[in-house]
Amino acid sequence: MANQSIFTDSVNSLMKGSKPLDLVGFMQILFDKYERAYIAKFSETYVDRYLNWNPIQMGLTAEALMGQYHFRIMAAVIDSDSGTPLRSTTGFKAWTEGIPRIGHKYAMEAYKLRQLYSMLESIRIADTAKVNQLQQTIFNNVKNAYLGCKDTLDFILLQALSNDGIASFDPDTNNPNGVKCVLNYDMPAENKKTATVEWNASNSASGSIDIIMELQDIVHEMEDKGIDVAEILASPELYTFILRDKTVRKAVLGNDKSSAMVTNDQLSATLSAYGIPKITQIRKRTAIEKDGKRSLLNPWNGDNLVFLPAGKIGEVQPAVEDSDLIPEANVSYINSAEGIKVSLWSTGDSTGQTPTEYTQAAGRVLPILTEINAIYRYKVKNIS
Repeated sequence: MANQSIFTDSVNSLMKGSKPLDLVGFMQILFDKYERAYIAKFSETYVDRYLNWNPIQMGLTAEALMGQYHFRIMAAVIDSDSGTPLRSTTGFKAWTEGIPRIGHKYAMEAYKLRQLYSMLESIRIADTAKVNQLQQTIFNNVKNAYLGCKDTLDFILLQALSNDGIASFDPDTNNPNGVKCVLNYDMPAENKKTATVEWNASNSASGSIDIIMELQDIVHEMEDKGIDVAEILASPELYTFILRDKTVRKAVLGNDKSSAMVTNDQLSATLSAYGIPKITQIRKRTAIEKDGKRSLLNPWNGDNLVFLPAGKIGEVQPAVEDSDLIPEANVSYINSAEGIKVSLWSTGDSTGQTPTEYTQAAGRVLPILTEINAIYRYKVKNIS
């Protein structure tokens, strides 16, 4: 059986004469505080920016989701009792009869704990410094584990928005230790627009494309359907292309100054004058680990622009984790109101394992694009 985390059963005994220290309780206070501020200390995630969080539900099936939100779920069936993979990025598990499970865990080996114990036993280090170091040690693993789960939700959201409403995972490409899974939010065919002339350097130089007119046409079509267009999402590369486009420079600066560079403020002011909303650059990179090697992934499809309606565009639905139903006596838990649960425990000689402290974050959570009918995709690169 796993041993309880050292942060609850060993720390106080090492700091004899000091004020009792409940680091897990301290972390719960931090979670409560940061949830109210959208975990501002870490960084705001896209799911926080664009989606509302629903209360945690006891049970949630794919059939219920399809009936309520009108999207399809296609996933490989896996063993529901499988443990979360040990790696430094997010694992993703899904099954056809329930809400997807995401999770991963971090390991802190014995030699790192030895350094921590040495620091705690030192009489040359003030108690306040010891507490700060302990908080930092546990906080970093908890933060990375927790936000790693949110990175997966961001990956689903951004990939679906920029990829015709479809997010996919494959163990061979972007989901090591996980399964093949496709979430199809069923974007209407009429919302998938494609430019007649590709946006590239040669067509821009020749004046063959008119970016402002093209953007305006899509906004007008959406407004004719009663959609209040609030924002256009683009990759940084595509945004830079728009700034440097010949017709954009003429529209912003005039013919006599069209050789100059257009600023962000100038572009926003010109777009607003033509009834076009602001363009937001999507910058998101996530790391995956496969066979001990890390690589970066970009969930955003840079070939496309995405037009969003005003307000929140969806919901995040968490379900109760198994450990909420059957908690382990020797595991310390930090609960998140968002359904992502952090667990801390240690292993050692009694279990026949290498002494190690583990920090795990896992949850059954799914982003849902309730406003998919009001979201437009405009493909401008690689259209051939």
